Amino acid sequence: MEKHQYNQGDIIQFQRAIDRPRHLLVITKVIEPYYQVRHLNLDIIDWKIWDIKDLDDDPNFKLLARGQ
Repeated sequence: MEKHQYNQGDIIQFQRAIDRPRHLLVITKVIEPYYQVRHLNLDIIDWKIWDIKDLDDDPNFKLLARGQ
């Protein structure tokens, strides 16, 4: 089993393209084979929960801060 790139509590940024809005995500659980994240929608100040499988391999995600 391959180790996950991110850990619970990490804060990551998602941006599909330079001219698209940035999204803030917090990893709440690391469950094989996916991550559960909370997504902050800044337009309406609302949190959504996503399950993401291909987070490690997607170049649109960038680590902003490591959780403790």
